[in-house]
Amino acid sequence: MLRCPWSSSLSSSWLQNPKVSSNASRTNHHVRLIKDPRQWSRSSRNLSTEVHQDRKEIDHTFSVAPLHEWTDRYFRYFCRLMTKRTLLYTEMTIDRFITLGEEQKVRAALEFEKEEHPIVFQMAGLNPQYMGPAAAIVSRYGYDEININCGCPSTRANAGGFGIEMMKDPKRTAECIAAIKQNTHVPVTVKCRLGYDNHDTYDELKAFIETCANVGVNRFIIHSRKAISNISPRKNRSVPPIDYEPAKKLKSDFPSLNFVINGEITTLDQIKGFIADGFGVMTGRLIMDDPWKLMDIDHEIFGEPKNTTTRSEILEKYIAYLMSHIQPGMQYNTHQMVRPILQVTHRNWEQRWRNAPLPDVLKEISPFTNITEPLPSQEFHRLVNDITSSHYIRLDKQKRRAAKIPNKF
Repeated sequence: MLRCPWSSSLSSSWLQNPKVSSNASRTNHHVRLIKDPRQWSRSSRNLSTEVHQDRKEIDHTFSVAPLHEWTDRYFRYFCRLMTKRTLLYTEMTIDRFITLGEEQKVRAALEFEKEEHPIVFQMAGLNPQYMGPAAAIVSRYGYDEININCGCPSTRANAGGFGIEMMKDPKRTAECIAAIKQNTHVPVTVKCRLGYDNHDTYDELKAFIETCANVGVNRFIIHSRKAISNISPRKNRSVPPIDYEPAKKLKSDFPSLNFVINGEITTLDQIKGFIADGFGVMTGRLIMDDPWKLMDIDHEIFGEPKNTTTRSEILEKYIAYLMSHIQPGMQYNTHQMVRPILQVTHRNWEQRWRNAPLPDVLKEISPFTNITEPLPSQEFHRLVNDITSSHYIRLDKQKRRAAKIPNKF
């Protein structure tokens, strides 16, 4: 079991320059040297790693939910081409990965483009000794807010003691929040469910909210269904019934707090209805399934001028963005890079992959492509066109193994 290299008496000097010696960071065969991220090399000069001195209050009117293996930097940038006002979230990241992970991987996970603002970093964990230092590192990248995931129902979350496990231990959750707030001036919010298993009464939810509010949290994202143990995360998005009433009661009982409502919000009328009732709105699958819906958000929700950019122009801008990040000798997950385009050119494409033949373009180009020389613009356009013109690009595990394609695809 890994031991945190920092004690509860974390020195204030480390917060200014988070470095520890290699001896101090040796933890059961795992050596970690934390460096100030401002000193780390950047893959792009546009990457945002500076702390915002004049931090503005974040508008939570409408946001795209954090989605595992989906809301990465590529998807977020693609979203930002269609909406400037929508609040974007990162994927959930574990505190121990930030504090103990390899420097290159941590940097890759935390870096983002300045165009992605406003952006929230979602973190998970259940140990103040990790959460505090992790928040100190995250805050140096210039994120507008840190959100704590208290609702993930996966078996990994259960085993690791984070996600929905935090709702089972409100006192420990409050300690984590306090540790984060002591290590950063970035606002902290909480995303939770209505409860878990048989612990789903309103009084229990109210007590959890009150405990978090007592240590300085003033905004909560409520996923309006409870979590059920021993079923998959996918089923946890559909089996527990949706119930918006507890969130409405919370808003009435805690008038000084702010609430964002989440869960099965699928229409613009629903979004406008909740906003009219004083809620912020977060939606995930709606945008994941059809990102083009973001084209109307700034106009319909925020009253901005109607977006007249064509879809072709957005795709061209996105391809130009990808081209600007390709460097010779580096490996790239081409599926990850073009996934946002796939989603907008072939809706529901992930539901049609099981009996699909292997496209010729993927026989030639692995998902982890090693580009040894600059890729001509027309060649990259051909790659994108070939992939997006295929209705079927995913394979089951057996076919992937036969084609020698990595499982992470």
